[in-house]
Amino acid sequence: MSRLLSSLRFQLIAIVLLSVLPAIALVLYSGFEARKTAALQAQANTRRLVELASTHQARIINESSRLLALLAENLLSRSGDTDQCSAYLLDALKKHPQYLNLGVIGADGKILCTAIPFEDHPDFFDRRYIQNAPDGGGLAIGASQFEPITGKAAINLGYPLHDKKGRVNGVVFASVDLAWVSDLAAYLTFPDGATLTVTDRGGAILVRYPEPERWVGKVVPDTGVLKAVLDKEGKGTVETEGIDGVRRLYAFTPLDDSAHSPILYTGIPTSAVYAGANHSLIRNLIALGLVTVLVVVAAYLFGNLVVMRSLNALIGTARRLAGGDLSARTGIPSGSSELKQLGIAFDAMAASLGKKALERDQMSEALHRSEARYRALIEQIPVVTYTAARDEIRSILFISPQVDRLLGFDPADFYQGRVALNKRLHEADRERVITKLSRCKKESDRFICEYRMLTSTGYVKWIRDEGVIKMNDAGEPLLIQGVMADISAQKKAEEDLLRARNDLEMRVAQRTEELAKANENLRETSEKLKLFAYSVAHDLKSPAIGAYGLTKLLLKQYGNSLDEKGVHYCIQIMKASEHIVELAEKINMYIATKENPLTIESVKLGEILEVLREEFSSRLVTGSITWLEPEPGIEVRADRVSLLRMFRNYIDNALKYAGEQLSEIRIEYQESDKFHILSVSDDGQGVSEEDAEKIFEMFQRSGRSRGIEGAGLGLSIVREIAEKHGGSVSVQAGLKKGVTFRCSISKDL
Repeated sequence: MSRLLSSLRFQLIAIVLLSVLPAIALVLYSGFEARKTAALQAQANTRRLVELASTHQARIINESSRLLALLAENLLSRSGDTDQCSAYLLDALKKHPQYLNLGVIGADGKILCTAIPFEDHPDFFDRRYIQNAPDGGGLAIGASQFEPITGKAAINLGYPLHDKKGRVNGVVFASVDLAWVSDLAAYLTFPDGATLTVTDRGGAILVRYPEPERWVGKVVPDTGVLKAVLDKEGKGTVETEGIDGVRRLYAFTPLDDSAHSPILYTGIPTSAVYAGANHSLIRNLIALGLVTVLVVVAAYLFGNLVVMRSLNALIGTARRLAGGDLSARTGIPSGSSELKQLGIAFDAMAASLGKKALERDQMSEALHRSEARYRALIEQIPVVTYTAARDEIRSILFISPQVDRLLGFDPADFYQGRVALNKRLHEADRERVITKLSRCKKESDRFICEYRMLTSTGYVKWIRDEGVIKMNDAGEPLLIQGVMADISAQKKAEEDLLRARNDLEMRVAQRTEELAKANENLRETSEKLKLFAYSVAHDLKSPAIGAYGLTKLLLKQYGNSLDEKGVHYCIQIMKASEHIVELAEKINMYIATKENPLTIESVKLGEILEVLREEFSSRLVTGSITWLEPEPGIEVRADRVSLLRMFRNYIDNALKYAGEQLSEIRIEYQESDKFHILSVSDDGQGVSEEDAEKIFEMFQRSGRSRGIEGAGLGLSIVREIAEKHGGSVSVQAGLKKGVTFRCSISKDL
């Protein structure tokens, strides 16, 4: 097969075929355009058909509106007499056979009279047209359905019936027979396989042409053509598969403007739509195929007569030259054609080859003389040198005799040819070495490779082989010269180093796994401590509240019976209970601060400070304390609850522990490139440097808090808030009095 594809005769034929491709493309394009035109024409035809049906339905509805209005006016005096009313409606039905039934329904949904009586007396109160007619004051269109008496498909129309005072006391209805759709389809000329269908919105087939007996009454699944029609709504066209599995081009429209209008759609099989275009396309392709065959035959005969004769002469001469006959010539006469010019050039090349062969023989003799001198020199070098030809198998022309002493190989192994030498290559390195040799020969590049070879005793030796291509005076590649050295000791050292590194990596991996397990154990322990803390806080708080309540009750009921010391004890118990409850709440707050995720949002600092000012207003007024805060308009991105909790703890800390000297609380805002810096300062009792170093630790209290109840967790909570916001906390004592607490928040939240 590959020989056929590469032949010149085949290539000439391929060129001819390629020249025909534009014509094929043009024929295909014309065929596809014809299909497109046929589709557009079919769409227009089907669209005109459904528009004709829609117009006819609109005319029927208008006529029905006038008829029902006339019936409502004439029935004003007959609605009380059922027999007279039914007779009047029957007479009207005979005059208008396009209706299946006429009737009057009372305001309660009960039938008062009909042209064709019902066997039972159904309740029509839930019918849409019965409910809508009184409200609309005019014609109401109901959903399509099968008329219960005749079993035919119909659309029900309703018109309000008024009494003599103008009040609505019922509805006159008419059932419009949809058989006109089938009559219209039978009247028109349909292509083979074309269909016309009317369905309600639920998929029930009301009218079908042809084969109504097969399809009418069945429910179409919500797929295929019905799904496409419902998805597009209104009027339109679509190409899809019908309920009978035939693919058609459909046009569709609702029969009226109501939301529950039946849908009429007609479809023409795509096979009929595209039949003419397909026939024309096939005819053109067959004609083009015949022309192509004739052109290919002509190209084949012309190629044999004009081209192949000269080529065969060239091939025969090339084979003789390859066999060593440098006197061979093509015998092609001179001329201006390309093939004749090629023959002349080929003969000139043969003459040049003969001249170069003579030069090669002379060079080979000179090379042998030079080789003898070179051998004497390289046998003294402590590496193995070699000379190889640039042929396909890199034949060894010379290798230094010390190959046995230095590498442990018999020199004869190298002269047996590359195939035998490749067998000495280690199996894992053989393919790599052969590939690299081939690349270096192709690109005339240096050959540098490290590989393993098996000695005659089966011992594995690592060899480093480096070879370069030597050029002649004309710059043409002549032969390969290279050296080989034993690097087994170096490779062993590298393997030992790799083994040590792998061992170290394994130890590191084991240590990493141990650390991961330790971290997991630490996380589990942290979870247990958190649950324990919640449990302790709850278990402390409940008894403390109980003790506080009982002691307060004891003091209230029996305070007069207790002496001064008993009353003092009760007060101390109540204070201790309050302290325990505060401690439990602080523990819960600390855990919540540490564990709950942040909700980062833009927070106006003024709103936070306004809440806190109101919260602490009574204590500020009682202590005559001045409240100073920054200018309004400052916004930071942070967790609102955490920010409120941070300021509350700082301010509460100042009010509790600043002492009687406290006269001012100052809240300030600063910023750096990366942080918002919030601070709360007071001018009360300061803190020592010793206290400042540990004041943010859990359960740590400064010297100025002695004698004042507290849990020792407020500032720890502030530190957790700052760290979760990517910041930190600090405290700075004043020169003589007062203290400043700071909290920084990252701007990158």
